[in-house]
Amino acid sequence: MKNLSDLANIVLLVIVFSETLGFEYGVRGDILKVYRSSKEGLISSESRIFEDTILKNIISAIRDGSECLGIPPLDPFDYEDNIHIGYFEIKNTILLDYVNLDGVHSTKLSDFLVHTFTFGLVGLEVVLNITFPEINLQLEHYNISGIGIDIIPFEGDGEIQLTVRDVNVATSFSFGVSEAGTIFLDTLSLELAVGEVKFSITGLMGGSRTSYLASDIGSSAAPKAIRELQALYGPEIIQELKKILNDLLTGEGLSSSDILSCLL
Repeated sequence: MKNLSDLANIVLLVIVFSETLGFEYGVRGDILKVYRSSKEGLISSESRIFEDTILKNIISAIRDGSECLGIPPLDPFDYEDNIHIGYFEIKNTILLDYVNLDGVHSTKLSDFLVHTFTFGLVGLEVVLNITFPEINLQLEHYNISGIGIDIIPFEGDGEIQLTVRDVNVATSFSFGVSEAGTIFLDTLSLELAVGEVKFSITGLMGGSRTSYLASDIGSSAAPKAIRELQALYGPEIIQELKKILNDLLTGEGLSSSDILSCLL
């Protein structure tokens, strides 16, 4: 900010001398325009440095974890506890009685390309557009029971391997502050698109042929299915995601100043 202060002093001196020497207002106006332009340039530059610092620390938190934010390393991501999903229905497509997942492992979550990142201090607003060239996911064990297209019962007990390429995530979100002073996720928008999917499942309907066909169909149909799921159930998915994230934030009890001190 020293440069900004020096520039202000120079401009003031020029204005004083211009009055004494009879400079025309147009000349002083041009000088003031240069001053305003320089000031805006400095502010823009400092804002970019601020955002770059936050982005760098977010990537570091994903890769190495953050004790300050209370999150473990997410790349690689390993979760050994059981995940249970109860009744779930996609109308005219699938009805799940239950899904149990054990041993979730993922890699390359920190290897993403940033297209857009802005961070607003007012409201802690974030706009983000990123692409993951590749994400690898392994489920050591799954157990599932349901009905497909309303008439075909199915069940499975085995392993799932998933590789997704060119995963684009466009999101914007903002935080609010509760009466207790802790933050919560206030608004959230999310769009997801994927390029290529390689899906492999074992133990479906107890046969290798059924598993092979399901893997082949899943690989080819997944990108379109993701688009259709967002179109049909986007708001419901976002509300459920907000609930999960706000439960995590409530457990941590973080304030806005806590977030900023962790990211700067």
